[in-house]
Order: sequence, then C-alpha cells, then structure tokens
Amino acid sequence: MPPPHMPDEIFKAARSTYRAVVSAGLMSHAALIGAAADAVTAAATAAGAPIAVLDLGCGDAAELLAALAARGGETVVASYTGVDASPPALALARKNAAASLPGVACDFVEGDLLAAAVAAPAARHGAVVASFAAHHLPSDESGKAALVRACKAALAPGGALIVVDVFLEDASTDTVPSWRARVGREVRTEWAAKAGITAEDAAAMANHLETCDLPARVADYSSWGAAAGFAGVDEVLAVPGGIGGRAIVLRV
Repeated sequence: MPPPHMPDEIFKAARSTYRAVVSAGLMSHAALIGAAADAVTAAATAAGAPIAVLDLGCGDAAELLAALAARGGETVVASYTGVDASPPALALARKNAAASLPGVACDFVEGDLLAAAVAAPAARHGAVVASFAAHHLPSDESGKAALVRACKAALAPGGALIVVDVFLEDASTDTVPSWRARVGREVRTEWAAKAGITAEDAAAMANHLETCDLPARVADYSSWGAAAGFAGVDEVLAVPGGIGGRAIVLRV
C-alpha cells in the first residue's frame, strides 16, 4: 500500500497505481487474499465459533473484507481489527468494513504493524493476517522473526498466522538484490503492456519494489515459527513466476 503520512494528492496518486495493479491481477491479489480468507474460515471452523481477526498492515482492506464477507461474514468473524500506518488508508478501510461486514465489531488502529502485534492482547485472536506487509521488515530477529513471535503470543489455541506476501525462491542463490533486480526488470518491461497500467505506474511500482521490499523464504518462516512455538507451516498457495507471491499459514 502507499507509504504513510503523505499529502492527500500524493496518496491518491500512489493508491491509484496500486489499485490499477490489483485490478489487472498483476500480483494475483484475488487468489492470494482468497487463500487467506479460506485460512481464516478454516480457523473459525476449527474453533467452532466466529473468531477475532487481527489484520496487520491492512491498507484499505478491500480485498480481505470482501473475501471474508463472501465466506460468511459474521458467521466467521466475531471482531476485526485493522492496523496501518496510513490514516487515509484506514479511512477507506473503515468504509469498506461498514459495507462488507456490517454485523461485525470493527476497530482500526493507526500504527506500526510490529508494534501493534507486540501490543495485541495475549491469546485472544483466532487469526492474524499480514498481507503484502511483512516484506517491509528486515529478515532478522528484530524484524520478521519478532513479528512471528508477537503473533504467536496474540493467537488463541488453535489459531493461525496467515502471511500473504512476496517471497524469495527456495534456491539459496536467490537473494534480496537478485530478486529486486529480476522483479524490477519484469515490472518495467512487462507490466506497462497490461490493461490499465501506464509506463508511469510500472515505473512507480518497480521503484517501490527495488527500494522497499525485503522478501524472505518460506523456510525462514518455518524456522522463525518453530522457534516461536508454532506447530508447523503450510504453504497454501504459490503463484508461479513473477514476483513470487505466496500464502502461508503458521499453525498454533
């Protein structure tokens, strides 16, 4: 999502680019967020009741809220808390929640996703979701590993941490610099040919990916999860090629 605390006109331009990418299906949002919603639904089924959902780095939350509504809404979600550093994004998320989950108690918190995970009530949530957000954290004990630990503490027994994100390939030769170079090149040369994506849109997205994204491997999450006390990690969807989008579930 667009970076936080920017003037409204810049936010609108950045969001317009992001929405164009989503609409064109260039990052497989529909499939990946659908997989996340399926995992939330599975957690509610396992709990035998609607669950509390914590959405870290929620952005405007449009895709996840709509997907949860399509899977039963309040029969799946008892409460929803969206966290994001961007006030304009949260304003949109509030509107989307009112439209998609009108019968669900929804709360929104402006702040950093890691800090919010650390501050979350212990053992309360049936599902924690981080979609296209954790890649902004470093892949070390102070970043993604700390996020995994905090989410484990926030989850109720039987709960799940659901991560939808860009990932490095499993091969050890794939590194953040090589991923950035490969994906940046693809975005600049191929995305601009897609419907609704201008050359300026493609360049803006490539610049963001090349300067901000810090993808990790699924194996890294497996290691962090084991250290935090998760029972295991399941890769529920992997989109071949492109930016390496995947959906994984860490089970309590």
